[in-house]
Amino acid sequence: MLIREAREQRKRYLLLLTGVPGSGKTLAGLNVVHTAIETGVEKKGDIVYLSGNTPLVVVLREALARDEFRRSKLSDQRRTLDEIRRDVRVRIQHINDFLQQCLRGSPEEAPEEHVIVFDEAQRAWDEKQGLEKFNRTASEPLLLLELMSKHNDWCACVCLIGSGQEINSGEEGVRGWGVALGRLEPRLRCQWTLFAPPDVFGEVPSARTILQSDVPPEIHTRLEPHLQLRVPQRSYRSPSVSKWVDHVLAGDEGAAAATARELGEYPILVTRSLANAKNWLREHGRGERRFGLIASSGARRLRAEGLGTLLHASAGNEIAHWYLNPRGDIRSSFALEVPANEYTCQGLELDLVCLCWGGDFVWNQSQHAWSYFRLSGTSWQLVRESSAQQYVQNSYRVLLTRAREGLILWVPQGDDADLTRARAPFDATAKLLERCGAIPFDDQ
Repeated sequence: MLIREAREQRKRYLLLLTGVPGSGKTLAGLNVVHTAIETGVEKKGDIVYLSGNTPLVVVLREALARDEFRRSKLSDQRRTLDEIRRDVRVRIQHINDFLQQCLRGSPEEAPEEHVIVFDEAQRAWDEKQGLEKFNRTASEPLLLLELMSKHNDWCACVCLIGSGQEINSGEEGVRGWGVALGRLEPRLRCQWTLFAPPDVFGEVPSARTILQSDVPPEIHTRLEPHLQLRVPQRSYRSPSVSKWVDHVLAGDEGAAAATARELGEYPILVTRSLANAKNWLREHGRGERRFGLIASSGARRLRAEGLGTLLHASAGNEIAHWYLNPRGDIRSSFALEVPANEYTCQGLELDLVCLCWGGDFVWNQSQHAWSYFRLSGTSWQLVRESSAQQYVQNSYRVLLTRAREGLILWVPQGDDADLTRARAPFDATAKLLERCGAIPFDDQ
């Protein structure tokens, strides 16, 4: 284990673990924390799981607390749920809370933790967003590396990075970590070793890759192919789902259709009826299977279809109820009333999902390409900036990869009497999805 090696050799290690959506990055990170504590390699308080993804932190904390509480009731050492929640909060922290606590201390004082596991590390804020949002003086990657460099003996930063999942302006992507290494003080650089899979390094500037020129020569670099997770674990019935999604988002109908034939027991359907979509979820979501609705945060005209409220990223209790509460609870995802969006489902999953397609991302048949829109007042405005388009596309990549066992795509019929819900773009989108291999559910 590289963390053990860093400790024994008194080194500073930065480990970049990459993977396609659903490949098990979060599980790997949690296992690192759990295993280190269980085996005694680290003690509680010396290793911590971090994420800037508030919904992920909320759900993980509550799920682990509820599970520990159930197990404690069967043991001789019974504990209250509140006691367990406080203990879990030490192991799983929001990156903002961690940084605030560390930055309030003495400038020379090192964090208590020698090891941090940072999930969704591609979404770390850059310097501009850090200044505007939190009055910080550097990017999150640089702040973390500087803080961990305060340890006189050793430290390890494990970054879990999802490719193509930056969904907001100011999210640095994997390149932000390479740039941060280059901005460390010269006396600190030679103390760090970067471990990364070969796919991390590229030849052109990109959020997905680090340029060799970003990393100063005095920083040791070790290529570790095993730090790349290639096999999707979320859609375990078919490892080809992520590949299918990539082809759809690229508008490559032929490749998508060919990949769809490889999906096996993983169904992808398309319907023009929300009622049919809900019925499909209820029919196939028997037993322990969890299902729910999801939609893009930019799909604001779904309000006209009766979906006016989306699960908001700051609604902690509502998020926990939505993901964890049982059938019959109107606050749970089973109610099929409130969709999660890309911010409240990134890093999380359901067994069966209905993606409610919005007018922010529709197929333009005449141009044979996707069109990107933003609702402004009472009309859709075309999004022309390539970076903004990429965020929309990445949002749909997140949404299309949330289901473990099957996906149904609901494309509204639209209404030509409402200029914000014109029928033609939705018709073109539904037909494109069919040509890409999605099975028409309404014809069954």
